[in-house]
Amino acid sequence: MTAYALVKLAHVMIAVLAMGLVTAGAILSRAASGIPPTALRPVVRLAMVGILLMLASGVLLDYLLAGALHAATWFRIGMAWTVAAGVAIGYSLRVMARATVDSERARRRLQIASWVAFVCIAATAAVMVRKP
Repeated sequence: MTAYALVKLAHVMIAVLAMGLVTAGAILSRAASGIPPTALRPVVRLAMVGILLMLASGVLLDYLLAGALHAATWFRIGMAWTVAAGVAIGYSLRVMARATVDSERARRRLQIASWVAFVCIAATAAVMVRKP
């Protein structure tokens, strides 16, 4: 197995796990789940780590291809969506850091930010698969 194939495998695995964590955060942030927003901190932190690893592995893939990917529009769009997801997750972390134990306002903001991150990661996956 070449280094490129190994990094691509790791990139896809990280993307799937990050998408799962972002989705879990979005679903668990609903009021019906009964979980206080501050209890979701570990899930959101792991989602942030996943997004950062996904971004790093994407840059590494570009490096292994001697910069061939960064000239492609689909790669740039995918990176922009990934950064946008990271911003949304970063906002979620900020909301949780300032939240009281069971703040409805924090729950609402966390839910919106989590769903925004979900849409961004889904758009990233769509762009990376279709390569328009």
